[in-house]
Amino acid sequence: EFCQLNVQVKVTDAHGNETVGDCLLHYTWLRDNVILELGQKLQISDLLLGGEEAPGDFDHSQIDAVNAGTVGQYQIVAGDRICNVTVRDTTAPELLLQDVTIFLEQTANIRDFLVGAKDASGAVSTRMLTELTFGTAGQQTVVVEAEDCYGNVARAQAVLTIKVDEAPQILGLEDIVLKKY
Repeated sequence: EFCQLNVQVKVTDAHGNETVGDCLLHYTWLRDNVILELGQKLQISDLLLGGEEAPGDFDHSQIDAVNAGTVGQYQIVAGDRICNVTVRDTTAPELLLQDVTIFLEQTANIRDFLVGAKDASGAVSTRMLTELTFGTAGQQTVVVEAEDCYGNVARAQAVLTIKVDEAPQILGLEDIVLKKY
């Protein structure tokens, strides 16, 4: 959509001669394309090429019709102008793991390490990238990956500690005899 502005133009030549005239300046205020990240709310300022507000006849309900919670394409129409609004997801999921300690005869799986995985798109799939071995005491670094439905990936690490399950032995003590006096 074009806005109009009355402008007075003054031209002075090298000899100081002046000419003054009025003209009507037509300019557009609406961008051609806007890209939003999933979850980011569309604001009128996102659409403006300059200035602080749209013309009075602009239908602001079009902004509310853009669902920033869903990836997709939308159009804002103002007169004969169209602004294409793209909502996309380029942000990796949030992935939080915890370290795990087990005893030699036990096992662990991804659910033991996973504290949480979330994403603005909703569903997140997780998978363990490390093949765990349980036959030896010690520590292993575990890598888990989370992926959202748009292919954005996050990776995080945790530590698996495997301990030997034996009662501690106290060495150097002989039999203790208690006598009652």
